[in-house]
Amino acid sequence: MKKMILLVSMLAGVMTFSGCVDDKESASVTAVREAKAAQLSALAALSNAQAANQQALADTENALREAKVAYETAKAAYQQALADKANSEAQAAAAIAQQPLHPPRQRRSEEAVHPSASFAAMAGFTRPRPR
Repeated sequence: MKKMILLVSMLAGVMTFSGCVDDKESASVTAVREAKAAQLSALAALSNAQAANQQALADTENALREAKVAYETAKAAYQQALADKANSEAQAAAAIAQQPLHPPRQRRSEEAVHPSASFAAMAGFTRPRPR
């Protein structure tokens, strides 16, 4: 019987203390929970923005390096073109300096004197040459 009384009293105690549990949270706890979630979202957005900023900075630095390389390449090509131009001008001046002042006169060919001579040669006519 002692066991029975003990069992009944325990059952009554369990029913008393666990029968009306209020599982609603107060408005202040909800507000704190929502504020913490908003703070975590803002921190995630900040981290994403910083990563995007770092990526943009790295892309800009790479583009600047590539532009500097292109500039130096173009500058070297320009200097080479100037050197080639000066070299060709010097060669042309040397070639002109080696030529005689008055080139010898060339005789005119028969075709230049007599344009019909080429027609006659094509037609099979030959003209006697003066002696």
